[in-house]
Order: sequence, then structure tokens, then C-alpha cells
Amino acid sequence: MHRNKFTLLALLSIFLLRCNQIETKKKDIAGAWIINKAVYHDTKIITSSKTAKLYMLPPDYKGKNTLAFNIEDSTAVFPGIGTEDVPCKWLVKDKRLIITFDTLKFEKNALESIDNLKIESILRRDSALKKTYNFKRDSILKNRSINIYKLPLSIYVGAYTIAKAGSLLILTSSTTRFELLNLDDMLKRRIDEMLDDR
Repeated sequence: MHRNKFTLLALLSIFLLRCNQIETKKKDIAGAWIINKAVYHDTKIITSSKTAKLYMLPPDYKGKNTLAFNIEDSTAVFPGIGTEDVPCKWLVKDKRLIITFDTLKFEKNALESIDNLKIESILRRDSALKKTYNFKRDSILKNRSINIYKLPLSIYVGAYTIAKAGSLLILTSSTTRFELLNLDDMLKRRIDEMLDDR
């Protein structure tokens, strides 16, 4: 009887320790990051972010794109590559970061923008706009069309190894490598430098 209790207690301890390690990794990744470097097959990724979320960046990093990993719903929005920003889901599994396309978020955003087109058509009583609205809405619902995201998805989606070096987070997949700087750390460092200069 004591042996079974000991075995059960040992297994439970290992399970809790493992869950804690995964959660710690997830917390390490969560938050806003400056994309310091992004490479796909040794070629620099030229991003073109159209995100509505703006961050105050330190002067040395003006013009850099940002990326935020939201811990509450495990979503992230990657900057577009000649496209709108790319909605993604993320999770940490077996010490790797898994990035997948967030199809539901894409559909929700697309349908909201199409619904705005419907409102515009009602206000203008424009039958051509109504036809465009119906066609676009049907194509989104039936085809779940994500053709515009083919390039970014082939670059972003996948499993990444995770490495940390101070404020730097390094994510590496079989094709893609990101070097991300923690935005909060960079801003704190900049404030400290400004206070030291006084």
C-alpha cells in the first residue's frame, strides 16, 4: 500500500514539475517583442506591418516591426509580407514553440470588414456593392480563402526551438529564424540610461 502511494506521489510530482516548466516557458515568451532580425533560408524577411497596435519604440529601433504573444488566448499577430498582418495561434509543447494560422480570427476579421461593406451599400443603396458583398461573404464562408497569406504562412507557421539570452529571444525553425528583443526590457533600459545621464 505504501509503495503505491509513493509511486503515485512521485508521478504526481513529476507531472506538476513538467507543467510548471511548460508554463514558465510560455510566460517567458508572452508579451511584446521588437523583431530585431528575421531570416528565411538565410534571406532577410521584409515585413510590412499594418497592425493597429502601436508601441512606443526606443529611438534605436524606430521603423522595426513588433510582435506580441498574448498569453490569455494564445494568439499572436505576425507582420504581413506584402499582406495584412497574419493572425496566428501559439503554444509551447515539448520545449518548442508551435505557430499555426488562426483561421477563426481570419474569418472573423474578414467577415467584419465585409459587413462594413454591406452597411456602406445600404447607406448608398448601391446594388453593385450588395453583389460584391454577397460574393465576398460567400467566398470567405465557403472557401475560407487564405490565398493572400500563402507566402507569410509558409515562412511563419511551424515548430521553433526556443533560446533566451538576456532580453533576446531566439526562435529557430527548419526554415526561419527570429531574433526578438523584449520591448519592456528595452524601454526600461532606455529610461535607466536617460536617468543616468542626468
